[in-house]
Amino acid sequence: MVDDITDNGLSLRKAIDYAGCSNNLYYHRHEPRDIPIDPAILEKTKEIAIQRPSYGTRRMAAMLERELKRPINRKRIQRIFRQLGYSNPSRTKRQIIRSKEKPVKATCPNEVWEVDMTYIHCGIDGWGYLFNVFDVYTRE
Repeated sequence: MVDDITDNGLSLRKAIDYAGCSNNLYYHRHEPRDIPIDPAILEKTKEIAIQRPSYGTRRMAAMLERELKRPINRKRIQRIFRQLGYSNPSRTKRQIIRSKEKPVKATCPNEVWEVDMTYIHCGIDGWGYLFNVFDVYTRE
């Protein structure tokens, strides 16, 4: 649209203004960044991930800094995790609520149990834990 307006003899600045867009919108060219992954970091990440599969990207970055004795950005580790398939996108609350996974239904007693824990104030002794365990079938 801006090009059509400039063809009629208007300056580019006025054409952008009349078209109702900003200079950034007109000149912006999105080029995806292609950042190569350092093979030393990749191999060390695989090694530590096998030993400690519960480590997230922050903990992994700290461990790699210690091991390789140089600063490592957490976002670099996130990129490596995505490439290796170690991280799954987190589900939103709506996705969890509308999950296709059906709850397990008990067909007889002692098949499915549910557990709940709560804190109870015990006066002088402070706080205590109360664990409730009940059978889903009999609700006892």
